[in-house]
Amino acid sequence: MTLLYRIGRSIAYLVRLYYPLKIMNRECIPKQGPVVLIINHRIWYDVVPVVHSLRRQVFFISKAENFKNKLFAWFLTSCGCFPIHRGTADLPAMRYGISLLKEGKVLGIFPEGTRNRTDQTLQTFHEGASLFALNGKATAVPIFLGDFRAFHRTPVLIGQPLDLSQWRDRPVNRVILNEVTGLIVHEMQNLVEIYEKMA
Repeated sequence: MTLLYRIGRSIAYLVRLYYPLKIMNRECIPKQGPVVLIINHRIWYDVVPVVHSLRRQVFFISKAENFKNKLFAWFLTSCGCFPIHRGTADLPAMRYGISLLKEGKVLGIFPEGTRNRTDQTLQTFHEGASLFALNGKATAVPIFLGDFRAFHRTPVLIGQPLDLSQWRDRPVNRVILNEVTGLIVHEMQNLVEIYEKMA
């Protein structure tokens, strides 16, 4: 865990004073080995409940536009974030993310690709999370973030690690990515149902 990540994580506690969290099932996130955290995207500080859900550093994938400002790009990079160009097959970003997983790191990805400003609970999921999980031989863990309301505990629902064993020894192709993404969406919808029962 880098120094700046530790500092940022500590500062993020200030956000928790305004948006307290109710983190459920922390034990579902492995304490070691490669992990892909698959998170729905509601607002810019979605990273706060995620980094406080585990004691390991999370390397987040962020849109390339966030790296245009040199100072902000330095901050993001120092915290372990790396850019990806949306809408393209960004091979350098893919290779870098997979290399992190092969080193046993934790990758954080928002498969909706952008913040959800719609009336739908979830947007369409892209296949990047599936690609990273399979090629990085990582454990995939879904996380659903509930609505943020000031001074109300925001539910952070961590799901069970996904069983990707049937795809592990097969060459990754579009069909397999589609199947795994379907599983991810299904498990995320299960978390949505749990969340709605809590509301």
